[in-house]
Amino acid sequence: MRKRRLILWLACACLLLACAGCGEAETQEAQMPVEETNPTAGMDVPEDSTPPAEETGPFTVYSDDQITITVPAAYAELVRVDDIGSDNIYTVIANLYYAPDYKESEVYTPQTCGGWMLTVERLDPHIAAHTEGSGIRCRATDGEYVYLEERPEEGAYDGDPAHEEEFQAVLDAIQVDYGGLEPFTEEDLAMFW
Repeated sequence: MRKRRLILWLACACLLLACAGCGEAETQEAQMPVEETNPTAGMDVPEDSTPPAEETGPFTVYSDDQITITVPAAYAELVRVDDIGSDNIYTVIANLYYAPDYKESEVYTPQTCGGWMLTVERLDPHIAAHTEGSGIRCRATDGEYVYLEERPEEGAYDGDPAHEEEFQAVLDAIQVDYGGLEPFTEEDLAMFW
């Protein structure tokens, strides 16, 4: 009888731990209040003394076992991250948005949300080969799936005109590191075309 209770208790504890990960699909960094993501939070630093982006180290806005996405620390609070938009073909790894222009779309796909800057997705290589182009680039493979980046096409910014220069600076500064994944080359692309 004691053994059954122990097993039942352990099963319930495992179920609770498994469900603890359920809920909003944003990364931990994206859920932090601005004070925690701001590298100068808690410091007595005048607003106009923020160092230029190129003078600061990278700030990780997303990281998993294979992929790390960074921006200069000066831009950390300007980036919002989520992983919405997966379906039966695409698995969204991360979406990045320019936070000052972010607004949800009624259809709520990343590209229709205000401030969208980048989507990193994983999909079957046969499908990936047919999506290459128009702001979409196949970047890496794990041997089974292809990882691609989608960014807005040049001139596609539709946010507040006062933010356009800063939006472009943040977009240009985004770095995606595919860790130990193999590069997906033009030859790889041709094999699946």
